[in-house]
Amino acid sequence: MFSRTRKMMALALPPLDSGSSSESEIDEQHIPDIDRLLAEFEEENENDDWNEEVFEELDAQIVPEEIEMLRDEAVSEISIHLPSSNQVPSPATPLPTASLSVTPVSSSSRRSARVHKKTVIETPVITPVHHPKKKVPLKHIDFTWKSIKKFNFGVEVPVEQNYIINDTILTPLDYFTKIFSNEVIKLLVEQSNLFSIQKFSKPLSTTPEEMKNFLSIKLWMGIVKMPSYIDYWAQGTRFGPIADIMPIKKYQHILRCLHLTNNEYDNNTDRFFKAREFIEKIRINCLNISQGNKFSIDEMMVPYKGKKAGSRRQYMKNKPKKWGFKLFVRAGIDGMVYDFFPYSGENTFQNVQFSDYENSYFGLGPKVVIALCKTIPNKPLSTVFFDNFFTTPELIHYLRHEYGILSLGTLRKQHLRGCDIDDKNLASSYAGEEPVQTIQRYSKTEKKKVPVPYPKIVEEYNTHMGGVDLADMFIALYRTNMKTHKWYMALFSQMLDLSVNNAWLLYRRDSKSEKNTMRLKEFRKDIAIALACKNKPRVGRPSSSITKEKQNVKKVQTPVAPRPPQEVIQDKIDHCPAFTTKGRCISNVEHLSIRCHIEW
Repeated sequence: MFSRTRKMMALALPPLDSGSSSESEIDEQHIPDIDRLLAEFEEENENDDWNEEVFEELDAQIVPEEIEMLRDEAVSEISIHLPSSNQVPSPATPLPTASLSVTPVSSSSRRSARVHKKTVIETPVITPVHHPKKKVPLKHIDFTWKSIKKFNFGVEVPVEQNYIINDTILTPLDYFTKIFSNEVIKLLVEQSNLFSIQKFSKPLSTTPEEMKNFLSIKLWMGIVKMPSYIDYWAQGTRFGPIADIMPIKKYQHILRCLHLTNNEYDNNTDRFFKAREFIEKIRINCLNISQGNKFSIDEMMVPYKGKKAGSRRQYMKNKPKKWGFKLFVRAGIDGMVYDFFPYSGENTFQNVQFSDYENSYFGLGPKVVIALCKTIPNKPLSTVFFDNFFTTPELIHYLRHEYGILSLGTLRKQHLRGCDIDDKNLASSYAGEEPVQTIQRYSKTEKKKVPVPYPKIVEEYNTHMGGVDLADMFIALYRTNMKTHKWYMALFSQMLDLSVNNAWLLYRRDSKSEKNTMRLKEFRKDIAIALACKNKPRVGRPSSSITKEKQNVKKVQTPVAPRPPQEVIQDKIDHCPAFTTKGRCISNVEHLSIRCHIEW
């Protein structure tokens, strides 16, 4: 009798291997102890008379007819994508499998069965769970390893970078609008106004001019740091270049309603839907920059420690900012960012088309390299550098033979199948050990600099690999902090800083022959001033009448103001003179002294 009760309890309880079909819903479910429930059930009903009629009635309630229909629909199909026969050999492939999962649902949708003494046993509902596709093992190319010191790669790598340089040097604001264009500002205005109505039922009614003033404030905040943004308007810590742009209430309204996309068109397959359109506009503008022929590919972390982003947030222990969003970036050796996209798990490459050969031979790391190399304008003889997370022998071979792209990267030992090497490895399709130079390096054991051999492949890697790290450093110098509950605002501030840095590198590229070029802080400050002053309202001149009280007040001589940006000089707005103490120029003083000497 109790064996039959055990079967009924097993039907009512969830199986041990059941789980959620969604990656974001990974909360562990409490699994009751069947033996403990059975003991309580037996103790409560030990004196009751059970008969077969009760069990027949109970069986009719526990196993309804629709369970059989749901059980037929619970099979999840797995499609295996095989390469074409003319590209890859086709070995035996395992057949796709089907899975059936039983998961409990809420008590409101369950059917209850009444037993003696009002004992309630809940019936299970079988729902189909679509598990992720079964991981197919990657194929490998059989390489023959030979020990050769000198090897002729049959190619000469161009030394100079072929940039398109402008004849005239533009203003900092003009360089900035090449990346953070007016279309991006228009997107921010439209979506912020729409979000204010959807969320608060009150129109924000902001304009592109007000949004530029808001961006100016954010750029200033990246230069001048304070514990809280309220301190910029506070009485004791007021900062004029920010407080004079707009009142704090207006700034708070824009910050509260700042939005990047329309929530009504939510895409469940895109985990970065909240910022995708905004990121893509910045990315397209970065791709339009004149690119060279040497690039580095690496990961970039967007700092974020909040928990609103769920599984979008990643952890990387080797990065200075360990928590945040992971971006895969292709940058030049000077730190110019050309292409990037966020890591979003299985949907990372949802907008990238791979061939059957690429799907069969390459995993996540090599696919990132291929996706970023597809947007290189002049692929033949371009050189790409990456670390051991991305490098495989198949990738280096494929880039050269398919796209004509040369590559160099560090290699993990497990990727050298059948090659017994203990030291750290580098692999390349254009550089080897020769010629070997000798450089001085500090030795901890001898506590002095000693000569060390410096192979050509190591020199190439150390010279060109740090482009993404350099871009990270530029962003970290004057990072725009966004203290808000919206997780996608971290991506907004990252794109804003990235646009400023790319604009500054474009300015340095055009002004390479100039002696005195602006530093990044001055360049960023000029953009902030130009964004705010270019949108200020036209005001009248102040009255020239001065009261006697003002004349009697002792005035402090003001220092000479620096020359304003070119946009402020040519904005066709009345510029009022600054009132200082009365003085004379040097020529008048000399003329007065000569005249007094003659009269004396």
